[in-house]
Amino acid sequence: MNEAAPNSPAPAPLDPESVGFVLELGRALHICGTPAHRLEEAMLRISDRLNLPNGQFFSTPTSITASFGPIGAQQTGLLRVEPGETNLDKLVRVDRVADDVASGATTAHDGLARIRDILAIPARFPWWIRAGSFGVSSSVACRFFGGGWREIVVAGIVGLSAGALAITTSRLPTMARLSEFFAGLAGGFLAAALSPAMQPFSPVLATLAGLIVFMPGLTITLAMTELATRNLVSGTARLMGALMTLVLVGMGVAVGRAIAERFVGTVGDPDPSPLPDWTQLIALVIAPVSYTVLFNSRSAHFFTALVAVFVGFFGARAGAYILGPELGVSVGAFMVGLAANIYARLRARPAALVAVPGMMVLVPGGLGFKSLEALLGRDVLSGVEIAVSVVLIAASLVGGLFLANVAAPTKKLV
Repeated sequence: MNEAAPNSPAPAPLDPESVGFVLELGRALHICGTPAHRLEEAMLRISDRLNLPNGQFFSTPTSITASFGPIGAQQTGLLRVEPGETNLDKLVRVDRVADDVASGATTAHDGLARIRDILAIPARFPWWIRAGSFGVSSSVACRFFGGGWREIVVAGIVGLSAGALAITTSRLPTMARLSEFFAGLAGGFLAAALSPAMQPFSPVLATLAGLIVFMPGLTITLAMTELATRNLVSGTARLMGALMTLVLVGMGVAVGRAIAERFVGTVGDPDPSPLPDWTQLIALVIAPVSYTVLFNSRSAHFFTALVAVFVGFFGARAGAYILGPELGVSVGAFMVGLAANIYARLRARPAALVAVPGMMVLVPGGLGFKSLEALLGRDVLSGVEIAVSVVLIAASLVGGLFLANVAAPTKKLV
């Protein structure tokens, strides 16, 4: 008769403070806008440093699942989270805590308390400054799109109004989920209503630039990055979320424009009269100011953002000259990614401080809106062609970033 196999030893109990720190770190990174592959990698590294066995993590735009322990005796936790906006100041603070805990300079208990304190920090800028940054970003984007002074002025008005409306509605639970629709409604109405007094004037260009902050160009790029790194669930969900944002903004613009045309009649869309090329340099200097506010960064990081914007813009220009507009942005993305990783190595800070503002001048959010507008106008062929361009540009951006990670990999936890 065979003897019974001895019972397997019970797994060692997990340190609850270490587990709590890893989960709260994941929540904090998610709130700061970290993509799934970077978030999961950071949680895995810190769990290894804290001697938590067999840590496995799964992140989506609305949840984080974590398990620890041997197969068959795992302890699993689930965090329900809302999609976060990029917050560079909090990201820098969280990164410092993660480094301190990983090096042993801070205990998991103290690190957990510090992260909770960081998440409780209110927005760095008051609402009126944030609303103003929407207007500045819109005017800058309008110059990049080739708009004249009339389009730039109206784009700033649209951006300011839409930003103030979005900030207001975000505080009302019943309206927060429709903030993009209301922003599009305000933008479409204002651009069409001001059109008769601003001729010659392109209301479509002014609307596009005025709502550029609401365009999910960065989200589309993050989604393509997650798909490329085999985070298929998170990438697909994020891509669908970006599509829904475009639909909400586009429907709002269509409704707002239709209301305005009831009062001023049908408005045309003549070609704008572009400004001299040197005005782009002014726009490039102003852009990081608005990005500092939009991404809740510190004023001390303005020069970093300024360099990133110049690197991305002129890198993409050089790439477009060599490879064409769709593939040329990969050169800009490569240069931004390279600069971001080198910065992270030299300064021991998150690469996002360089990557996020640098990518803002490259992401294809405006094209996504143009594609939707063409489809709403029943110009299916143009809509599909522009949509393909969006995919090509996003794929080129991801390819450039991947090449930069190979050329100069960073060892940062975050």
